[in-house]
Amino acid sequence: MRISRRGRQATAPVAAAPAPAVAASPLPLSPAEHGVMIERREPDAAPTPAEHRAVDADIALVVVHGMGQATQGSTLLEWAEPLLGRADWIAKYAHVTEPGLHERPIDDGWAPGVTVIGSVLSGPGTPYVVADAVWRDASADDEDAPSTPGQRRRIAILEARWSESFVPMTRSEVFRWGARFLWRVLWRMFRQFARTLVRVPSFGTRAASAATRPPTRQTAAAHVDPPRGLLRRLFSGLLMLFGVLLSAGLAVVLLALGALLTLILPLLSPLMLIPFVKKHVQNVVDALVAFVGDVGTWRERPLRAAAMRMAVQDRIVEAHGMLSPGGEIVVLAHSEGAAISAETLFVDMAPLRFNVTQLHTVGAANTLLGTPRGGFGSSREGHWVREWLANSALPDGGLVRWHNYWAIWDPFAAGPLGDSTAARAARWKGSYVLGAGDEVPGPSEHAVHNTSMPVTDHQSYSGNTAQVIDPVARVLLGDGLPAENEAAARTSVAQSVLIRRSRGANLISSVVIAAMLPFVPGVQAAVIAALSWAVAVINSVLAWLQLELRLDVATITDDAGERLDVWPAVIGVVLAAALLIWLNSLYASRSERQAVWERLSPMAAQRWFRQELLVRASYAVAAALAVALAIAAAAPVALPFAATAIAIVTLSVIIAPNVGALPFTVPERRVAEQRIAEEPAAPASEEHGV
Repeated sequence: MRISRRGRQATAPVAAAPAPAVAASPLPLSPAEHGVMIERREPDAAPTPAEHRAVDADIALVVVHGMGQATQGSTLLEWAEPLLGRADWIAKYAHVTEPGLHERPIDDGWAPGVTVIGSVLSGPGTPYVVADAVWRDASADDEDAPSTPGQRRRIAILEARWSESFVPMTRSEVFRWGARFLWRVLWRMFRQFARTLVRVPSFGTRAASAATRPPTRQTAAAHVDPPRGLLRRLFSGLLMLFGVLLSAGLAVVLLALGALLTLILPLLSPLMLIPFVKKHVQNVVDALVAFVGDVGTWRERPLRAAAMRMAVQDRIVEAHGMLSPGGEIVVLAHSEGAAISAETLFVDMAPLRFNVTQLHTVGAANTLLGTPRGGFGSSREGHWVREWLANSALPDGGLVRWHNYWAIWDPFAAGPLGDSTAARAARWKGSYVLGAGDEVPGPSEHAVHNTSMPVTDHQSYSGNTAQVIDPVARVLLGDGLPAENEAAARTSVAQSVLIRRSRGANLISSVVIAAMLPFVPGVQAAVIAALSWAVAVINSVLAWLQLELRLDVATITDDAGERLDVWPAVIGVVLAAALLIWLNSLYASRSERQAVWERLSPMAAQRWFRQELLVRASYAVAAALAVALAIAAAAPVALPFAATAIAIVTLSVIIAPNVGALPFTVPERRVAEQRIAEEPAAPASEEHGV
C-alpha cells in the first residue's frame, strides 16, 4: 500500500465540515412502531459542501462500532487498515487466477495497488480515509489484447461514533437493568453453543445429506463436505456424544453464573459506598458499566437511543456528500452498532434515496437487543427482516443488500437474523445443510470462524481476513475486478478455518500440558537441576565481580530439595503455558498467511494440510502423555481405565478439526410485498405500548 499526496485529494479535511443542512419530510416516522420519531432527511434538500464534492469518491464506507466506549479514530483504524490492506493485495493480484503465484511481484513500471490520498484520524471533525485503488484488467497479460492501464476506483471510509452522543445511564440503573437482562444473554449463549456442539455433529451422522451436493450456480461460494462414509458417520456420532456432555456441563456453569450475578449485581451499587470495596472493585465496575451500559440505554431509554441513531444518520448524510455522481454508500456495523444501523436505515431514513446499496453486519446483536422501548410508545422486539424488505425493495427497482456475518462461538450474535425463532433456526440449519434455509426470508448469512473461543470471538471480526475482510474489500473495489478462482478461494477459506480450529485445540492442549508438568515424575527434579546449574553460573559471575550477593535454589524448594514450593511451581506452569501458546500462535499466524495471502498451489496446499495435522497431533499427544504420566504417578490403578478415555479424546482432538463441517453461505432471500402485508398485525396495546 502506498501513501501519496499526488493526484486528486481532499484539500480540506472532509469530515471537519459540518453535515449538510437538511429539510424535514412532512411525513414523520410511524409513531406506532417506534418510541422516538426522527424526521426523514433528504440529500437534495441542501447543497453539498464543496469540501465533500472534492473527494469525488466512487464508494463510501461508513463503519459503526459496537457496544462499549470507542475513542476517536479507533473504529476507523480497526476496519480501514485491514480492508485497505486486503484491497491493496487484491488490486495487485487481480489478474492472477492460478494459485501459487500470489507472492511474485510484477515490476513493469506500472504499479497497481491502493494509494492513500487523504486522511484525518483526530481533531474536531469526523475521522476519514480516502484512497485510490488501481488494478490491471483481466487482459493485461494477454499479448493479443491491447495494453490498458487498468481500472481505478476511489474509496472513502468514515467512522460513525455514537458512544458519546448520549448521556449514559447511572451505575445503579445499569445494574438493575443488567440483573433482568442477564438471563436473556445466558439463554441465547447456551442455545447457540448447544446447537454448535450437538446439532452440527448430528448432521454428519446421516448417510446422505444435501450438504454433500456440489455447489450450484446460486451457491457457488458454498463449502462442500466430503462424502460421508461409515467411519466418518461414527466419528460424528462420537463428537455429538461429547457435545451432549459438554452442553450439560455448560448448562450447570451458566446456571451457577446467572444465579451468582443475579444476587451480586443489585448489591454492587450500594456496596460501592463502602470505601474498602470501592477501592478494590471500582475500576472493574466502571469498565463493566462502560461496556454494557449503552446496551441498557438502547433498550430502556428511547430518547437517548434516538441520539445514537442520529449519529449514524449524520455520517450517512456526510458520506453522501463525498460521492461522485452515481457513487454508492455501504454501511459496516458491529454488535450493537448493527442494531442501531438497521433501525436507522430501514426505519428512520430512506436508504435508496441516499444510494445506500449494502449493509454488512458483523456480530450483529439485533435479536439480542431488540429495539428501544418503554415510555414513548414502543415495547416490541425488532422485526428487522420485515422492515428491511419493506424499505429496500421499492417500486423503482432499487435494493439494499444485507450481508450478516456471525462467528459460531459469538455469544452476542448467536446466529442468523430473523423475525421469529423458527426463521432463525431454519437459517442457522441452512448454514450446515445445503438449501435448508434458502426459502426463509432474510439477509445472506455467513457463519465464520474467528478464534473458535467464546471469550474472544465477538471482538475478532476485523481480524478474519478470509471470511470477513476479503468479501467486504471486494465490495469496495466493485464489479470491475476479474473473476476470482473459486476453487482456490474455497481452499484458502478451508485452510483459514482449519488453522483457527487448530489454534483453539492447541491452546487447550498447551494449558493441559503446563498444568500437568508439576505432577509428572522427574520434571520438577529436572527443573531444579537446571535452576541449580543456572544459579551456579550466576554466582560465579557475581564472585568474579566481587559482589557479596549470592542466589540459593533452596529458597524455592522443599526441605528435601526435591520439589518446588507452591508459588514457584505455579509461576513455572504459567511460563510453560505462555511459551507453548506463543509457539502455537507464531505457527498459526505463519500458516494462515500462507493460506490467505499466498494462495498455495494444490501440491503446496497438500503439504500445508499434512504439516498442520502433524503440529496439532504433536500438541495433542504431548497433552495425553502428560495426563497419563500424572495419573500413573498419583493413581496407577486407574491408568488402564483412564488410558482408553485419553486415547479417544486425543484422537478426537486430532481428527475433529479436519472432519468438522464447514458452514455454507445462506443466500439472501426476499418475499413479495403481499406476503408482508398478509402477516397479522400486532395488537394495538403492543404497537402503542398501552
